[in-house]
Amino acid sequence: MLDELATGFPVLALPLIRDELGLSYVQAGLLFTVGELSSLVLEPLISVLSDRRSKRLPVLAGT
Repeated sequence: MLDELATGFPVLALPLIRDELGLSYVQAGLLFTVGELSSLVLEPLISVLSDRRSKRLPVLAGT
């Protein structure tokens, strides 16, 4: 549910964001596209880096 809310809400709010910022639909679409493309590139890198070390310290710190 959280994933659907996080990905669906900006699309529903696009007309409001466009009006508030004075953007065209193309500019507002590019704004969301840049965010999605950056996550497409960064998430695999973050996942690979997180698998390189032991998880013991973060688990202990979280408890």
